[in-house]
Amino acid sequence: QTRRQQDALLNNPTHPDPDPDPDEIEVTDPSHPLFGRRFPVRHISRQPDSPGYAYVSYRGFMTLRIPVPATQLAAPCPATRPRAKLTVEAIQDLLSLVERCQAPCPPRPETSGTDSPKV
Repeated sequence: QTRRQQDALLNNPTHPDPDPDPDEIEVTDPSHPLFGRRFPVRHISRQPDSPGYAYVSYRGFMTLRIPVPATQLAAPCPATRPRAKLTVEAIQDLLSLVERCQAPCPPRPETSGTDSPKV
């Protein structure tokens, strides 16, 4: 009895990559320090047991590793991912603190002591 063997898809030029890496990605997670920046893609690692990483070119000679969930490659998940670095509660706390405080500096501070002697 004969068994038909199939070629592996990894680095096999006869089989096209079903999900080719994009030329460029954008960091779409607002809590990521590189939020809003776009980078040329060098490589994307996709592992079954991890979210994966995008290896991107930075300034032409450096490679940065960005988690795929922080980019547009991940499916948006608005229920679990905050849309801003600050929560609504934190902003409300800050505003209530500002309302309770007086002006931090008087508009025209008084002088302390006498002027320096002129030589």
